Parts: sequence; structure tokens; C-alpha cells
Amino acid sequence: NFKVTILMSLIGLITYLKNPENYLEILLYSCSLALSLKVTEAKSVKSTWEWRTGTFAVLAGFINLLIFGQLAPCIGIYVVMFFTIARTFVTKILLMFAFFIAAFLLVFHMLLGDTGSVFKKLNIDSLFKVLIGGTTGVE
Repeated sequence: NFKVTILMSLIGLITYLKNPENYLEILLYSCSLALSLKVTEAKSVKSTWEWRTGTFAVLAGFINLLIFGQLAPCIGIYVVMFFTIARTFVTKILLMFAFFIAAFLLVFHMLLGDTGSVFKKLNIDSLFKVLIGGTTGVE
């Protein structure tokens, strides 16, 4: 009887891990657990990795809420449309802009690389500004 219980638990675990949406839940729960544990010495001040873990946990929780929102009949179609648009943005528009951004980066680095310390450090904020400016036309 014990062997059957262990076998059924392993089958249930394998079935749980076959669904890719469950990996998001595992990440959400592990980030929330890591955020709630007191690892650093200061109890009131969060360190940098704790803020990043908490931010990722909030993002994963929101995406998990959207996934559960697909089951609701009144908002399910809107969630499906949001995921379809997000998938299209990432696979087509972002991929296309990546080539243009890389080309302009190389050209500006070749032209202005010896003029000073402007291009010594790549700032992620400027990449996002270029991406948002290219898609919307707003700086």
C-alpha cells in the first residue's frame, strides 16, 4: 500500500511538471519564500537582491493571476488577446528591432569609440529608451 502511494505521488509530480504554467508558480513561491526569510543582518533594510527577488515575485504573481484569469468567462478572451499580442511583440517586433539596435550600436561605437568614455559602459536604460522611442515615437 505504501509503494502504491509513493508511485501515485511520483506520477502526480511528473504530471504537475509537464505543465509549463506550473514552473511560473514554482518560481513565484520560491521567490516569495526567499523574500520572506530574514537572511541579512538588518531587519528593516532590504538588500539589493531582496528587492529584485520581491520585484520578480510581484511580476510572477501578476502573470499567474492573468493565467488564472483565462478561466473566467468575462475576461478570459481579453487575457488571451493580451498574451497573443505580447507573444507577437516579443517574437517579431523585438527581434526586428534587435538587429537595428545592434547595427546602430556598432556604427556609433566605430565612429565615436575613441572620443571618450561615452561608450565604455552599456546602460540598459538607454536600450529601453531606444526600443520605446522606436515603437511609439515618444522619448
